[in-house]
Amino acid sequence: MVKRIVLFSLLLFSGCRMGEREVVIVFRPKPLTLDPHAQKIASVRALLENIYEPLVVYTPSLRIGPCLAEYWETPDDTTWIFHLREDVYFHTGKPFTAYDVKATMERIRGMKGSPYIDNISPIKRMEIKDPYTVVFYLHRPCVTFLNKLATVFIIAEDSLTGTGPYRIEKMKGDTLILSAFEAYREPLEVKRIRIIFFESRPYAAKRFVEGLGDIMYRFPFSYIEEARKKGIKLVHFNPPHIFLLGFNLKRYPVNDPTVRRAVALAIDRKRLALGRGEVMDGYISPNAEGYSPEVHAISYNPSIARRLLKGRRVRFTLLITQDLKSMGEEIKEMLARAGIDVRLELPKDNKEFFHKILGGEVDAFIVLYLNETGDGGDALASLFHTREEGWGGENLFYYSNPRADSLIESVFGVMDRKERNAILLEAQNVILEDLPAIPLFSPFEYHAVRNGYELMPHNAMSLWLKTLRRRR
Repeated sequence: MVKRIVLFSLLLFSGCRMGEREVVIVFRPKPLTLDPHAQKIASVRALLENIYEPLVVYTPSLRIGPCLAEYWETPDDTTWIFHLREDVYFHTGKPFTAYDVKATMERIRGMKGSPYIDNISPIKRMEIKDPYTVVFYLHRPCVTFLNKLATVFIIAEDSLTGTGPYRIEKMKGDTLILSAFEAYREPLEVKRIRIIFFESRPYAAKRFVEGLGDIMYRFPFSYIEEARKKGIKLVHFNPPHIFLLGFNLKRYPVNDPTVRRAVALAIDRKRLALGRGEVMDGYISPNAEGYSPEVHAISYNPSIARRLLKGRRVRFTLLITQDLKSMGEEIKEMLARAGIDVRLELPKDNKEFFHKILGGEVDAFIVLYLNETGDGGDALASLFHTREEGWGGENLFYYSNPRADSLIESVFGVMDRKERNAILLEAQNVILEDLPAIPLFSPFEYHAVRNGYELMPHNAMSLWLKTLRRRR
């Protein structure tokens, strides 16, 4: 142990070389907190995973790989044994052990309102076999247990510190400074990073194109042509996320299933997705676990949409964020051809956008569902299960169908992949009959990079700063 502490001290105080250029990253949104267990915004997670680390991690191709856990065993369906790395330190210098894993899970359980409680809910109890072996005993078999653990950052038993490649140097106003953690187990080329936060993605992109920063995380589609003209490199990645046109099923006229089907038939999703992403027929994206091309797709047919409405003039309001205004205008134009009159409502920011949705103030809205675990079962459980404890956390549609609930619940006890995928397919078809939301497309995403920097693309929307290199 003494040798480990001496080694850590030598590494920590070797510091950054004077005069090294810092990398500037333009980022949206600004985190409300840097506590890794207090919020569940995918973009913020992408930032925090450079400071904290989970037991297992998504690889760039969305496979589960080792991180703080070196390997794991499953002697039966409800027992998971994790063997931990022995070369890991927290930013304070404390060695990482199984006691930190147990303390992290207990902290989340005790946090009122932590969005990660569902992620650790399969755990019945924990046992520490030795400082580098921890055992989880589950309530029941859980095929997505590793996916859930990949979202849970481990902190020190005695402090809110992480083991990630970068440590927090300073947070002030709209700027966060990160410095390389010299005791990290992998070499880090970039030693200092300045992150500048913006609330508006279009405005952030405008500033980036004008010359601010070296990298912009999640560069918006509307600025791509302008960026290319300036010679900015675009790093493409394809996360398992999906744009949905959702309906508030408590509001007239979209509480009428005939109206919802007419809307779905009137939207040319292929045209809408052109250059933006891959058309979606179901609610599980192609690179998510459980995807099937055999869902009962709704084909574009505005003439059938008009016949369904039988001359009835339908009007409703569609809420859409400022950066998706052009997409909203395209949808409005398509629906007008089927005799559906849509009024676009553009809130001033994301806070107002979600306030209106959660307050039930709008008829319909376009949202991007961020599939954090990459699992189709988790997506359906979150989006379409009846809202109750542990289920339907992102069901913004007031949707409830006992048959869909039963199918969704059953999938989490099935370990056979083929059987599980068949249940997910049936559940999607049940939901598509009701159409609480129309699947539009799975978006292409981009990071913008310049000044000779190279960044590894990652389909989980991650921003792996440890992969950042500068061409010589």
